Amino acid sequence: MEVGAVINLIRTKIWFFVCCCCFTASSHCESLSVIVNPVPVFSDLDASGELSGYTIDLINGVLAEAGFSGNLRPEPFARMLADLAVTPRQLGASVVRTPEREASYHWLTSVTATSNQLFVKKSSYYAQQTVPSLHTLSSVSVVRKDYREQILRQSGVNTIMAVNTWEQAVETLLRDRVDAIFFSAYGLNLVCKSAHLDCSSIVPVYTHSTPVSYLVLPKFDGSEELARTLSEAAIRFKRSEKFARLSKAIIREFNQYGLGASYEDGTLKLGSSIGTNKDEQLWVFGELAGEFAKLNGRSEMIGYNAELVKQIMNEAGVVEPILATPWKRLYKETLRKSNVLAFAVVRTPQREALFHWITPLTANEYRLFGDDEVFYGSLEQLPKETIIAVLKRDFRGDLARSLGLITVEYDTWEDAIAGVMNHRADVVFASQRAIEVTCEQQGGACDHIRPASAIMNAKSWLVMSKTGTSEELVARFVRAADNVKNTRQYQQWAKQWVYDMNGRNQTDYSFKDGVIYLYQVNQKQ
Repeated sequence: MEVGAVINLIRTKIWFFVCCCCFTASSHCESLSVIVNPVPVFSDLDASGELSGYTIDLINGVLAEAGFSGNLRPEPFARMLADLAVTPRQLGASVVRTPEREASYHWLTSVTATSNQLFVKKSSYYAQQTVPSLHTLSSVSVVRKDYREQILRQSGVNTIMAVNTWEQAVETLLRDRVDAIFFSAYGLNLVCKSAHLDCSSIVPVYTHSTPVSYLVLPKFDGSEELARTLSEAAIRFKRSEKFARLSKAIIREFNQYGLGASYEDGTLKLGSSIGTNKDEQLWVFGELAGEFAKLNGRSEMIGYNAELVKQIMNEAGVVEPILATPWKRLYKETLRKSNVLAFAVVRTPQREALFHWITPLTANEYRLFGDDEVFYGSLEQLPKETIIAVLKRDFRGDLARSLGLITVEYDTWEDAIAGVMNHRADVVFASQRAIEVTCEQQGGACDHIRPASAIMNAKSWLVMSKTGTSEELVARFVRAADNVKNTRQYQQWAKQWVYDMNGRNQTDYSFKDGVIYLYQVNQKQ
């Protein structure tokens, strides 16, 4: 009796203390339900039903900062989404942000960023070939109702084996029931360890994307205020010393698993490199360039240049997202940072010593164009007072200025050509295609602009930074690029890409020796 009274007294004091803390911290004093999908290291579930791990600590930190207590419970991912739809006043973790889900949730704070990859067995035909896309493989295993299942369906994969757990998915590959699994490097590693599976025969062959998972709140009437409170609390927590300690601890833990981990804007980035040590973690920058490099609806870079670079990274055993970067920043970052892979940089004598040149991507022809009868055999023949219209930060401007010529920089080809037509410049330094497209867009207003010099050729390259980048890493990427370009699968894909572009855009591209020529190379003498 006495013991029971003491226990009740203690419980009363604890309840009083918790409520006082709630009222002191904020106006809230309630418990929020949070559904968590059990994942080793992130949300471990022990024999007594207790949850622990990085995601759990992050959730509790955000809730405490907002003045809430948390009622966390584990559920399989598919059931979590169903429960969130039925009872929206609760949180879910960790939900990958996709266009299909965008309008359903408040995206409170990011948790992880992980690269999605196709994994095959080393003995597989695909392990010896270049895999340019998801639908290259005929059968792929994935967990049922995982967002990756939808990606596979949208990509036109012939046979999708949707199973209940990732352990089952891995076993389907090990037993040769499918060609591949669509998963992440860190997830594969953890599943294999926890299930005691021998996964040494499994290798990545294609990287699709690097999506970000979030702590979410479903949208419902009046949810905006709660979402704002939690989002602001997440920002404060991620700036705190407690989160800094949590971040360091989880990175140390992942190092024990042999997986790369880093932080970027409060997001834990996982599986950043495979077969690359932490001192060789890469930054990959790509400039948007129409069909050669563009963003799809998921903000992932696609196009010929982007897909080829992904294939080369896979061959080199490196997993990194490609960051769409304006040319000026790409050029600057590649000059000053170590371990930067960037595309596309035109190779010129002036730039030769600035970069490691990994492999050529495209080739084009350039010349001067004007509205006079004057024709020059080379840039060296131009009178020094000649004014040349060029694009801002374009390599042709650098080339002209290196010869002591006068340049005027414009933002667009339309403005540059107008500079010649309005006699603010004598000639424009461009490609035939740039002139043709611009004049077509202007309804033929500049049809009288004609070649004013002999043709010059230049190639754009995939490059690596020189500052602090090891020769071994450079050599690995050079070998990887050579290996990819020597495969029959790559050559078939590149030729088909050229065929499709020419048919769609009435261009005259051609393919030869691993390079896309933006003109018909076979017709040139």
